[in-house]
Amino acid sequence: MNRLTNPYTYTVLRYVHDITSGEFVNVGVVLKCPGARFVGAKTRSTFGRITRVFPGANGEYFKRQMHHVMRQVEVLAAQEAGLLSVSTMDILDIARMVVPQDDSSLQWSPVGSGKTSDPAKTLEDLFRKLVMQYDERHEPNHRDDQDVWNVFSRSLESRHVLERLGEKRITGAVDEVRFSHAWKNGVWHCLEPLSFDLVEPESIKNKARRFIGQIQLVSDTLEPFKVYLLLGEPIHKEARAAYDSARKMLDRLPVDHSIFTEADADEVSKIVAAEMDEHDRGERA
Repeated sequence: MNRLTNPYTYTVLRYVHDITSGEFVNVGVVLKCPGARFVGAKTRSTFGRITRVFPGANGEYFKRQMHHVMRQVEVLAAQEAGLLSVSTMDILDIARMVVPQDDSSLQWSPVGSGKTSDPAKTLEDLFRKLVMQYDERHEPNHRDDQDVWNVFSRSLESRHVLERLGEKRITGAVDEVRFSHAWKNGVWHCLEPLSFDLVEPESIKNKARRFIGQIQLVSDTLEPFKVYLLLGEPIHKEARAAYDSARKMLDRLPVDHSIFTEADADEVSKIVAAEMDEHDRGERA
């Protein structure tokens, strides 16, 4: 019986198509097992899933990027086998020699670790689990924030309040946040569509974290405001647990807020219409 005696570390290569949403797809794995003098990588050889999830992606350029990663890791693997300088480097140092840490579309994940008696097989297993697991099923295009807004805007338009919404910038001491759909009735009421119909579960939680961070930076504003979060739920059932976590995070938003889903579109339009009627009555009084 083989014993798992050799520690290994690995990092996952992510393709991040849109820095704003932060959604990513895992596209490769690099693994180092010093006890076996092993450094190896596996990356996607095709771009079908990338362009299916992100229709604007340049597939051919992506393929060239993956070929470059594989060739560079092969060079480093030869150095590891020859006990050269790579032997003393950790996995992220090695990975960043191949793809530097910058704001490009390719990013490395935090480091994972384990023990193995067969690092080449472990690399294959990690690649299949972390990169290829969704490829056997059909994935419809996910919806973005604009798609979610379209659901709510139809109901708002039916109550003749859509045209009264406008842009508002909330400014704090160190940053500002722009809301495209806002109105004022004593305080600013800001509607913010957020689609969580994303492919990767971790992308869902990351999107919630980023939005909370943005609001945190303007929560010291002198101008009171309330946020109405209009959420698009994920289609994939595998993403439901991540969505539930993201919603719990958003419940802790550090400003006055309410949370709605697309099923609440009519309720939201009623609230907005009532608020605007109240404002108009106050103006006439």
